[in-house]
Amino acid sequence: MKRIFGVVVTYLLLLVITKYAFHRIVTSELLLIVVWTMLEAAVVNWLNAGGYLTGFRLVVMVIVLILAFVISTILYVAYYECLLCGNGSAGDRGCGDDHVGRAFGNKI
Repeated sequence: MKRIFGVVVTYLLLLVITKYAFHRIVTSELLLIVVWTMLEAAVVNWLNAGGYLTGFRLVVMVIVLILAFVISTILYVAYYECLLCGNGSAGDRGCGDDHVGRAFGNKI
């Protein structure tokens, strides 16, 4: 039950940040990113509890999982920024050299 609560809280927090801080549309991809990350965290936890993933390997898996979540979220926001500026069609390079910076209002 705690995991489900964590998924819901994380999703709602990202939904609010995406919509109101970055002024971006919220789609089902955000839910998929959050749910996938939580499912992977549950697998890592299960492997650790079973003694299959401990020590350095556990740390590496947690870091990989965090990086995957952060990169997925950044690319999610950047992709919809490119669609909003009219350059998100197939085969197009996007908004230019600084499309990730523009996706976050040049805050990064």
